[in-house]
This record gives sequence, C-alpha cells and structure tokens, in this order.
Amino acid sequence: MPSRSPTAHFLGLELATDQLRAAIVDEQLDLVGVECVDFDSELTEFQTHGGIFTTPGEAYTTPVEMWIKALGGSSQLACVWWKSSIPASLLRFTDPSRTIYDHLFNSGDPFSLPNSAVAQDTSTLPQALALEHALGGPDAAASRLGTSLHASLLAAHALRMRETQPEVWRRTGRLTLASTLLCSLLLGNWAPTSESEACATGMWSVAQRMWDDSVLEIVAGSSSAEHAGRLSMMLGDVDLHAGGRKIGNISPYYVERFGFSPETILLPFTSDYLCTYLSLCPSPTDVVLQFGPMDVMLSPATQFIPNRQYTLVPHPAQDTAEKRRYVAMLMNRYD
Repeated sequence: MPSRSPTAHFLGLELATDQLRAAIVDEQLDLVGVECVDFDSELTEFQTHGGIFTTPGEAYTTPVEMWIKALGGSSQLACVWWKSSIPASLLRFTDPSRTIYDHLFNSGDPFSLPNSAVAQDTSTLPQALALEHALGGPDAAASRLGTSLHASLLAAHALRMRETQPEVWRRTGRLTLASTLLCSLLLGNWAPTSESEACATGMWSVAQRMWDDSVLEIVAGSSSAEHAGRLSMMLGDVDLHAGGRKIGNISPYYVERFGFSPETILLPFTSDYLCTYLSLCPSPTDVVLQFGPMDVMLSPATQFIPNRQYTLVPHPAQDTAEKRRYVAMLMNRYD
C-alpha cells in the first residue's frame, strides 16, 4: 500500500464520451497528476468510435459495461438502467482481489438496458416535443422545470423507452445518471443525485425542490399516483444540500485494493460542465465557455428567472444558509 501523503489531495473523475479521465489536485488546486482510459484504444472489445455507437434514427449510445471496466481495470448526460432485482448490497464489493467488473457481473448483467444514450442522441425528439406540449408549451415547461424540453433529457428518454421497449421499462428498478453511477460505485451504496443533476432530467420542480408529479405521470403513462410513485422511486433520493456536505466515506473495497485512506470523503458528483464552472471559481460577472459534444456557456444567476432559451439550475456548491443562487446555461449541440 502506498505511503500516506502529509497533505490533502482531491481526486476528480470525468466520465466523458470518449474517455474516463482522472485528475488529482492539492489544497492550492495545483495539478498533482492526471490519468485517462481511452475507450476506443484501451477497451477495443467494445468496438466504439469516439466512445459511442451510432444506429439508424439519430440514436447515439455507449455501453455501460465499458464504463465499469474503465473504472476498475484500466451528463455527461447519460442514464444507467438497473434491473429491479438489483439490491444496494451488490455495490458493496467484498473481495479486494476481484475487479469492480467481476463483482457487478458475477451473477449476470445488472442492467436492464446495456447501452446508454449520450448527448449526441436525438432519437427522442418526438417525445421531448410531446412532453413540452403536454406541459403547456416551451415557456410553461421552462417556468416549471428551469429548462425547455429537449432530446437529451432523461424525461424524453424514459418516455421513449416506455413507449418503444415496454419490456425494458417493466424490468427496470432504478435510473441513475452517469455521475450518480460513479458516486454509487465508490460509495458502495446508492448515492443521492445532486439537485443540479436532478434538474438535468427534465422531471425536477426547481421551485418546489421535488420530483414534479405531473411530469412523472406523463412519463409513467398514467395519472395514477402509483405509477408516478414508482418512477419517483426509480429516480431515487436527491441531495438538497447543494454539494455542501459529504455523502459518506469511500467504500472499504477501494481502501484495500487501491490504497485509499479510509477517511477519504465523497461529495455529490455532478456534470462535467458544472465541474468546469466550479473549478474556475468565476466571479458574478464572469462567463465560462466549455466546448465538447455540446458547447455550453455558463453564467452566474442570482434569481430564478426561467426562460426557454436557456437552462437554469441551482448552484451545485453553495451553503444552505445562503440565499439561493443559480447557474444559467446556453447549450449548442452538434447533431
């Protein structure tokens, strides 16, 4: 086991479309080291191109199994579909001599859907438009959810799955965003979704700070509270503390296998663009630009003034005693 460092270090993981990247910084935010796993060249058995598969109908997906192998062996806007039979205990890995992949897949595939849609996917545009219409149009949807409905949102993907692959919908017990997947694997239990990430699903009421029952009923396909309640359970808990507190310590598996300190704490994971925003510590007058599969412009916002032209999410790292702050995002996707 490596010797313990006398100073604190911080590890960041980015699950990008093409790579899993890791960076370590010290208390002054100076870079200590970086590492990455390139999906195309290092996990060639999945035969991805740029980390994704393309299929007819503007569908772009990536294999979740590949992410697991990258984390253990070597938001993005992506969702992981877990089978209803999968308990939280599956995430509590017990044998440090075995890989994460071996633990998860020892008793079969834990996922009800093997490939997860990525940001480039536009196959769900009809469902996004249907949701938007059901909520009263783009302005009404933005006022309610902090965002207009677009094809990348989990709400649109979930609706499409229920309509086109009902067998997958029936055997799914939990939906986690890619960020929550990583956090759950490191925690050894189901991790809560951060509030800013919940907003990225298109099913979160920013004003009420809870899952929006009307949207859940539309996606679940019934006005029955039972169906909406099942979808709410599938989405799981949301951390309302805006990243201001730890959600737990790292699982003992990583202490024994990789030499992490048992005192290593985990904070809520969030999307890569919000992490980029936080890392730059922008002032109230700054604007942050990030380029990638989706180009994003991020700007601080002191009030919740929604508009269909941009997405407005709670600031992912603020003290709960502070007045609520937000981040406004303008997005442009290359289809």
